[in-house]
Amino acid sequence: MKEFDKLTRFIHLTHQFQNVKRTNLAADTEHRENDAEHSFQIAIVAWFLADLFKLPLNRERLLKYALVHDLGEVYAGDVDPHYSSKEKIKEKAEGENAAMIQIKQEFPEFSELHKAQKGYHDKEDAESEFVYALDKLLCFLNIHMINDPYYVVLQFKKGISILDDMREMHRKVEQCVEIRKLYDHLMEVVESNK
Repeated sequence: MKEFDKLTRFIHLTHQFQNVKRTNLAADTEHRENDAEHSFQIAIVAWFLADLFKLPLNRERLLKYALVHDLGEVYAGDVDPHYSSKEKIKEKAEGENAAMIQIKQEFPEFSELHKAQKGYHDKEDAESEFVYALDKLLCFLNIHMINDPYYVVLQFKKGISILDDMREMHRKVEQCVEIRKLYDHLMEVVESNK
């Protein structure tokens, strides 16, 4: 059955997505979060915030962008910018572009997925900007909430604190007012806990 074969190939892609490990720890565990867990959290939190702030955002588009925003990492992998060369970071960005093409070739019938990947990648609307900004916020918020030792080690090894990174990343959340306000509040909380 052709459809069953397509289904199993797509499920294999989701398994590969679960195997992409991120830098930060998952809450209350010793294992690093994977891309599938991360994408689910982005999706559910985007939906929650859109309702909380009564934002005029398309919920379906938000969820689609959140679910696919890192899907290219199945083939491109993930890199930690603090422990990777500029060359490696550039290669990852190029790899994600190539991965979008590869996924489109492997699953040509899933046009909505390709449209969502492209929309997020191009930041073509308010929903993609919101998910992009939320992705930056949640990285720091998760690290702060679970007391992930990532920045303790980074500060020791490279002299970079969570506040240094948050200041650097601030420009990436400026487009989205609600996320920027939450981000600024988190910066105040982190600063007061120093």
